[in-house]
Amino acid sequence: MKTLRTWMTAALISGVASTAAIPQAAAEDAAPVTLTWLANTNQSPNSNSPTAKEWYKSRVDSWLEKHSNVKLTVNYQGTDINAAMTRLQEQAGSGRAPDFASLDSFFLSRFYDKLQPLDGFYSAEEVEDFVPYAKAGMHGPDGKLKAIWYNTDVRALFYRKDLVETPPKTWDETLALAATLKDKASTPYVYPGGRGEAAVMEHLPMFWAMGGQLVDDNGKAVFGEGANRDAWIKILGFLKQTVDSGVSPTRVANYGSENDMYPELMRGQTAMFVGGSWMLRQLAALGDKHEWGIAPIPMSGDVGPSTAAGGWTFGVFTPDAEKQKLIVDLINYIGADQEGMAGAATANSNLPTRKSVAALDTPYFNTENVKNFNSMLAYGQARPGAAIYPTISTELQVAISSVITGQKTPEQAIDDAWNKVQQQSGQ
Repeated sequence: MKTLRTWMTAALISGVASTAAIPQAAAEDAAPVTLTWLANTNQSPNSNSPTAKEWYKSRVDSWLEKHSNVKLTVNYQGTDINAAMTRLQEQAGSGRAPDFASLDSFFLSRFYDKLQPLDGFYSAEEVEDFVPYAKAGMHGPDGKLKAIWYNTDVRALFYRKDLVETPPKTWDETLALAATLKDKASTPYVYPGGRGEAAVMEHLPMFWAMGGQLVDDNGKAVFGEGANRDAWIKILGFLKQTVDSGVSPTRVANYGSENDMYPELMRGQTAMFVGGSWMLRQLAALGDKHEWGIAPIPMSGDVGPSTAAGGWTFGVFTPDAEKQKLIVDLINYIGADQEGMAGAATANSNLPTRKSVAALDTPYFNTENVKNFNSMLAYGQARPGAAIYPTISTELQVAISSVITGQKTPEQAIDDAWNKVQQQSGQ
């Protein structure tokens, strides 16, 4: 029997698809099946990371060897995830969605009504293996399993072990400790405080730990009312203190994303920073030689711990039963079952969403920092999928940066954010 092995890929760049041939599987004696996958570029055979690229390419190739009648066509989302998810929403709405897709967990709720239920492929015991926020997010309003959350990340306090012996647990401890480090590190405490999602994401744990809610159960904004307003005023007040006391530079108001902080961190003058779990790998790749420890994000007092979690999911759009079975087998193999998730997490320096994977005895999962990150998954929370959230986030970014730069008081900033959201939502 003669078999032709090829698979097709299409790269999405600025919304324009270009195709190039790479190996494809089609057997002469089996009915051919074509599967289409919209992939997260960084977690695919087209990743810029050598280890991630090798993992996904080898797993896809191996899977296609065993399913020689399958032709896999892969489209890549590119670097603008928001634009990619928006395009996919439009495609799904007009019946042009791929057979399956890698979906940013933040956008998952917007696809619930278009995704096929996967309950028949995963037992209750398997679903129970996922950490609480992932398990909740994988289920739609109808209670059906609409996706598989296959990796995640958390936000934490990073501290240089040569400068900080015991990491702070509270804001007061943070300010006091940072003040003693000024002679050793000119920017003792750094965080995203600008116009970008990270400025909100890194401070949501502080808000949640005080019992704060951004939206109610119906998706209506409530962040600017009562105790929620009070919590944001406290957070904004703390951020202003970090700048006024000199432990944080005013330029944190220019840092809207974690990436914006790398030049600051590479100067070697930062003792502590708040960021995402993937940043250690990036810092090492940039040449940073410091040994960093991690700890929960400092809170207002005896509350918490809390952390904000993100990550990626697999969702199936095709109603074709044969394709669904093949897709589930493929996504399990490359990143969703125990072996696949462990390998993918290691290759990408991500965190697993299965508790059984986090507990594996492997060199990667046994490292001190990965163990600490994985311990945070138990109390992780995901951003609300409410339609109003992007508007809330945008206005909170403005509030945070305007307080840091002294343009507004915490009270003025949160009230202005609240009024803007109400105006835009028609509440």
